[in-house]
Amino acid sequence: MFLECLLGYDLSFICDDYYKSYENFYGKTDNQDYYDKIIENNVYSSLSMFFGLDSLEGVDLQQCAYSYLLDLGLTAEQIDQLIIVLSE
Repeated sequence: MFLECLLGYDLSFICDDYYKSYENFYGKTDNQDYYDKIIENNVYSSLSMFFGLDSLEGVDLQQCAYSYLLDLGLTAEQIDQLIIVLSE
């Protein structure tokens, strides 16, 4: 999820991708309530906690990921290079 944020994927894509992986690992389900619960408990809560946010609404997740890496000590050049490598 973090790398998807860094690459600029929107929250909808991240949720769908997460759930597809979940389905592949645990088995397929077409239950919308189950999907909503998994996304809320796993994706929303993880990203909110990771970025220190109360809500993901209107948040630029790419900027959050970029800032997080800057705070860890990576330079902007290193982060930009990482984005290039991941995008190839």
